[in-house]
Amino acid sequence: MQLVGSFEALVAADFYESIGEHTEKQHHAPEDWDFDDVAAEIATKANITTVNTLTTTVGTKATQAEMDALTATVATKAADSELTTAENAIVVLETFKGDTEEFFNYTDHVLVDSVTNAMIVQNLRVLSTNNATNVVGQTHADPELPGLFFADGTCTEALKLIDDARVEFALERTDPEENDGSILKQGVRLGAKNGENTATTRDQHDAFEVFSGVRYDSNGGILTAASQTKKNSVSIRASRSQPNIAIEASKDNNVDIMLVATGPGAELFKMQSNGVINCKTVVARAYGAGQNAAEFENALGAMTFYIKDMGGFRVTAPSGNTANLMELWNGPTRVFRVRSNGDVVTGISAAIVNQPSRTSAPQSGSTVVDPNSLYIGNSRYSYDMANRDVKLHKLKSNHIPVYLQAHLTANDLPTGHGLDHMTVNKWIDLARDELDNEDLDVHDIFPYANADWDVADAPNATLTSAYNAISADVTVLESEMDATEAATALNTAKTGITSGQASAITTNTAKTGITSGQASAITTNTAKTGITSGQDPAISTNTAATGTTAG
Repeated sequence: MQLVGSFEALVAADFYESIGEHTEKQHHAPEDWDFDDVAAEIATKANITTVNTLTTTVGTKATQAEMDALTATVATKAADSELTTAENAIVVLETFKGDTEEFFNYTDHVLVDSVTNAMIVQNLRVLSTNNATNVVGQTHADPELPGLFFADGTCTEALKLIDDARVEFALERTDPEENDGSILKQGVRLGAKNGENTATTRDQHDAFEVFSGVRYDSNGGILTAASQTKKNSVSIRASRSQPNIAIEASKDNNVDIMLVATGPGAELFKMQSNGVINCKTVVARAYGAGQNAAEFENALGAMTFYIKDMGGFRVTAPSGNTANLMELWNGPTRVFRVRSNGDVVTGISAAIVNQPSRTSAPQSGSTVVDPNSLYIGNSRYSYDMANRDVKLHKLKSNHIPVYLQAHLTANDLPTGHGLDHMTVNKWIDLARDELDNEDLDVHDIFPYANADWDVADAPNATLTSAYNAISADVTVLESEMDATEAATALNTAKTGITSGQASAITTNTAKTGITSGQASAITTNTAKTGITSGQDPAISTNTAATGTTAG
């Protein structure tokens, strides 16, 4: 652009409308601007010799014939009307260029950094529109990228989001597995939800979200939850009415929903896609007077669990459930379970020679069992309901329970065990192991009707001692009675008296154990004290054996 003499250049009145709200300091050159001074200053930048040299150089670039040929060529490219339109556009551009140069150079809204050549715009404000008119009056449609667009950006201070502002990143793709025209979206959102800038519930929507596989219809409307078969999302928000962290997951097989680790393979905590939680070391406690407390803690890898101050521990199973309500495992071994009917069953215990099969010692105030249900070692205490009598039985010696005789022999007993080493507990453990059925119990192995038991006496030391003494006395008495009966029958044996007494009795002169009056009567053989009239003549002839049997 060549400046000749003084001139004026006005900026179009609507020039600044395209930059939105702003503070206008200068729309054009200041009123006291002296264009003649500027022209003089420009003239000093190059002397007339230089200008003449430049003119000569330009003249050598093309001859008149060449210029005419070029003009003819250009004329064949466009009609005069098209050239006129182009010339008008050039005029507009030249005007715009001049206005812009004036604005850049003579206002402090837009500056040029002399070191980096970067353009500095103070308080830049960009309006968003899908349709805009450019400087030559043409309408430009750009519905995909409204507002400010840039490839890279850097912020050294603060990026403030106001009203319902948000930062969004989103990609769309069709789902080849669903031929329904639906669209899957994935991306990130940080900030507010559109239209929630004044709502009292905006805290439910302001969030940081990462999502993928969210299904929309072909019109851009989000589909129902039943259609969200591939949705994965993580939302973080600060709301009293919403979870602070919400995760929705649709995972491939064996892919965890959550994983916390200190490095590859060093897992501390994970939640599997089936809801199972695995943790290495977790401690979670609620402290404070009157507060409930739940704790999870184990430093060895297996999680232990207990609850206190929460009214107990409860397991509720669906109606008709037949699976165990609770199980306790020690590594790969199940050591305790509660059946669906409430029965408590302990796990199989390895048999040790001359040792009990269980080392636990449970304590309780009272134990209530059925008539045939108390087993101690190899004994069974029961109660005969019909005869109202306590019974005691013991396992037959060197005997395999009838139930197991078809399944095993003495060679299948635990190492170092003979038949007499086996207790009721050990027989049950052996049966579960050999038959691979942990549901077997004492009622299966020792049915009441099976001939596995012998009747046993009550183990009472005092009664046993008295019984043994009485038995000994009875034995002696029976022996004496046998001897007395034999001697009495022959009337020759005077057992229990001296030989003199025996002789006196023979001569009927000794009156042992009677009064003197009786003795006198006997002497005269007239008194027959304590005998019947029938015995009287027999004594006289010494043939009556009073008090003895005929044998």
